[in-house]
Amino acid sequence: MLRNIMILLTFALIAGLSCTPASDEETVLNNEVVFVENFKNGVFPTSDYTFSYDTTISSTDPTNNYGAYSYLTVSNDSAYLRSLIMYNFIGYFPANINVKKATLTLYVSTIDSNINISFYKLTKLWVEAQATWNIYSTGNTWSTAGGDFGSAIASYTINVSLDDCFISFDLPGSLIKDWIVNPGENYGVLIKMTNESAADNSISFTSCENATTGYRPMLTIYYTI
Repeated sequence: MLRNIMILLTFALIAGLSCTPASDEETVLNNEVVFVENFKNGVFPTSDYTFSYDTTISSTDPTNNYGAYSYLTVSNDSAYLRSLIMYNFIGYFPANINVKKATLTLYVSTIDSNINISFYKLTKLWVEAQATWNIYSTGNTWSTAGGDFGSAIASYTINVSLDDCFISFDLPGSLIKDWIVNPGENYGVLIKMTNESAADNSISFTSCENATTGYRPMLTIYYTI
């Protein structure tokens, strides 16, 4: 049962954490009218959209692929578990787009306790049905096992009270614009615990493959042209 909770947390970026998913409409952002486009497998922009991809990679199961699983997990409990997610925008936006804001909305399935997670820009084009802890696609190993990624682009603390809730994480608008304008450089993001050496903890989100379409990850882009 969803609980109506609103918590505002300030870290590297500011995220609105709530049990309410984003809407698909025009809105006013910082006193400016902007367009809003949502991306969610089988739902937005249309039911034919199937171009979001995700998987979990595990340090203790380094050759197993979890691309077809219904959940994404971030953990350091017994193993390092990291999650990868990517959206394809080709053909949906003009080249002169100005991205004002972007949010990734995830549905929390389970959470052990308060947890700190971070998002990182991936630097290799991975394949959902093939990526593991060791490889990003069949026959191609990560430069470093566990994924090739840069420095953190966003960091957040999730309160345990947000179990069974939607949480919207802000991602840099400049990054989303780069992916739209240069789709060949869009490798998505990796999510992991901010400090994997901290006390054991775990959180699971519903994935793009989840049978309940409403619970699938959604990327919302606020923009002008």
